[in-house]
Amino acid sequence: MTRTNRMQCIPSLAPTVACAVLALICAAKPSRCATAVPDTTRPGSPPAAAPSETGIDLRQLEARLKSGGLAGWVHGAVKGQELYVFTYRDPKNFFASADFPLVSRSPQVLKQLRALNRHDQVLIQGSFLERPAPQKHIEVTGLRVLKRWSPADAMPAYVYRAKLPEELLGKKELVGKVHA
Repeated sequence: MTRTNRMQCIPSLAPTVACAVLALICAAKPSRCATAVPDTTRPGSPPAAAPSETGIDLRQLEARLKSGGLAGWVHGAVKGQELYVFTYRDPKNFFASADFPLVSRSPQVLKQLRALNRHDQVLIQGSFLERPAPQKHIEVTGLRVLKRWSPADAMPAYVYRAKLPEELLGKKELVGKVHA
């Protein structure tokens, strides 16, 4: 089993910006990426490990991808870069999740991918690509939108305006969140 701390992109994801975005996602929150992969570059290397670092059984996910499909959500959709990331969450444990980049060779599926938006709930069919990359990629052969995401209609617009630099003067620490 090999591990790497840098993103290796597959040829079909050639845009450097797309690779950099995926690398930032995995670097910022490595537990979200299924990164335990076998060293398939050596003859006789072992098959893919069952549980990944996230506790998710990748063999079970692949079996579902190849049969009825795997349900999850669109984590990101950057149409101009042809970059799509799928989030799977364990139905029994909300905190056990993994993100997988989506690729396809099918013009029909590519058209469907381009119509996706962040947080859309989808059912995908396909398989994991056999690449020696630190993050598993899914080649999508079938896709169905289960539910389009729509913002809450009743939620009022957030209207806070910071008064800078006044609000920062005299502060000695900052608590913040970074989402890559």
